[in-house]
Parts: sequence; C-alpha cells; structure tokens
Amino acid sequence: MAPDSYLRLAGVDMFYNGPDLPSSIFGEILNITGAAPSLGPLSYLDITNVLPLGNERGSGQFFGSGAQAGNETLYVNLLNNWLNFTNHFQSEMALSVLAWTPVPQSQINAGKARGGNAMSPSDGSYSAIQIAQQFLPGVSSVSQGLLNGLDLLFQQ
Repeated sequence: MAPDSYLRLAGVDMFYNGPDLPSSIFGEILNITGAAPSLGPLSYLDITNVLPLGNERGSGQFFGSGAQAGNETLYVNLLNNWLNFTNHFQSEMALSVLAWTPVPQSQINAGKARGGNAMSPSDGSYSAIQIAQQFLPGVSSVSQGLLNGLDLLFQQ
C-alpha cells in the first residue's frame, strides 16, 4: 500500500474458542501493539458486553454476505475494494464494516460428522465474508451511486 493509504482501524474484536492462543497461529496478531488489549477467557455474556450496543435509532442499514476461497491476493483485493468503496461514499455513511470469518476444513468435517447443515459446504477451507453499512441518522434513501457502488463491490 502507498504511504497515504494506510489502513486505519478504530477497533478490532477477535474471539477464539480454545484453551490457549497458539503463537503459531496468533503470534503476529498478538505482537501488534494495541491501545486497550484484553486477553482472557470470556463467557458468551462477556463477549456481548465487549461488543458495542445497538446503533443510534433512525439509521438505515445495508447488510450483505458471501464466501471466498483462495490465496492471500484475493483477500488483499477484497480489502482494497472495500476501502475504495468506503472512501468514495464515506460522506453518505456513518459506518462501514468488512468482516471475514475463516471456516477451516476441520470445522466443515465436524459439521458433516454431526449430520451436516443447510449450507452443506464442499470440502476446502473458505472464509465467510460480511459487509455492513450504516447510513446517517434520518436518511430515508441512499443515492443511486451508492447502490451502484454496492453492486460493484459484490461483483468484485
């Protein structure tokens, strides 16, 4: 990335369901300096209290999701496309979120061993991709340009 396009994050919440955080998996992430790091076991209630409360009333939202499998370049392209979209339409939005959740083969195997589910994914790790945009309070419709931008983001 060019120096003037560094990624800026307001906050990242990461949760791992396991007895410890193996450095072979989480080493790089754990070495990132954070303003308010908090490591330790959490209950489901604790996790819901970590995440922010609902958004201000009167704000419209858009949610979308998909799945992606592939190498690091695909994920970098996804991030860059989302950043381009967000930067282009930032004046029309209060919040723009991109999240991906890795789904490893071990999780797919565990689901199949329990009888499968409605998604019935094929073998091969992938990531579930979620995007969300919250619009400014009081906005009752969004521009056609933003809608076109969302379509392009999903095509990319």
